[in-house]
Amino acid sequence: MPKEEIKKYPLKEPLKVNQLLIDLYKCQSDLNNETAILTLITEAAKKAGAHVLQASVHRFSPLGCSVVVILKETHISLHTWPEFNFAALDIFLCGESLDPYVAWEYIKAELKPESFELKELPREIK
Repeated sequence: MPKEEIKKYPLKEPLKVNQLLIDLYKCQSDLNNETAILTLITEAAKKAGAHVLQASVHRFSPLGCSVVVILKETHISLHTWPEFNFAALDIFLCGESLDPYVAWEYIKAELKPESFELKELPREIK
């Protein structure tokens, strides 16, 4: 979009969003199944009210995968280390009507970590 067009859409007030960075430990589900993980991340995005634009999946050898789902409202990514039953999740949903915790709760229920560390990063677009 040209700069002239951007000036037509000024924010009336800053847009506040939260990004979640979550480390999942001792996951009970299969972290080596990139097809299932892609489905999981896509469904989590939809449940949170986001719109999926495209996805990228990379399978590592011999174990692990990275799944990134590009959304109209930013992204969700998951990187796995099955040999450690560990996954790193990033949920960044831009839009005050979208709740990243909806996506997180869905993913958590499916991956079944014994424990996790969640960092919430408040961001402001102005």
